[in-house]
Amino acid sequence: MWTWGLLLLGETIVKMITGFNKLDVTFRPETFLPTLLVSLVLLRIQTASKEMLFRGALPQNLYLHIRKPVVVVILSSVLFGAAYLMNPEALSRLIISLLAHSAVRFGWRLVDQKSGELELAIGAHTINNFYELFVVGYQNSAIRGSSIWVLPNINMVESMILNIIMVMIWVVVLRGALQDRKVI
Repeated sequence: MWTWGLLLLGETIVKMITGFNKLDVTFRPETFLPTLLVSLVLLRIQTASKEMLFRGALPQNLYLHIRKPVVVVILSSVLFGAAYLMNPEALSRLIISLLAHSAVRFGWRLVDQKSGELELAIGAHTINNFYELFVVGYQNSAIRGSSIWVLPNINMVESMILNIIMVMIWVVVLRGALQDRKVI
């Protein structure tokens, strides 16, 4: 979970340094604390439920019909990515959005497949949503929280590129961290 959070923080720092996107400070204590308290309870349930469906039940059922693990990983990742296509930020660039969301889900699913556990992806998904709710949000995002900073819009091409880079780093870092366990 923290590895993905550090990657998100790194992405934000790069955006701040390069001026790629202008971050506006929007912190409002009167909405931040109540949203934080509710999210500490519900966010974990929301992300765990989606992970159990898209990385637990769905791949297990797909595997009954498709005996090739790599096809199941790709298909379940694309289906998970497709679940985001009705979000406001995705509507302008559907194919790019599908690739951006599916890339992250592919990396998370790959680690799940190799480790035999959903916990790593649940943690990454939780910190991902928490980060968008409370640290850096987007004006055109489906997740509206009480973030400290807000970017005007999600650039889906930029997001796709950054997602691919971040998930590759995440998989490599976890592979090294889990080497002792012989799961990846």
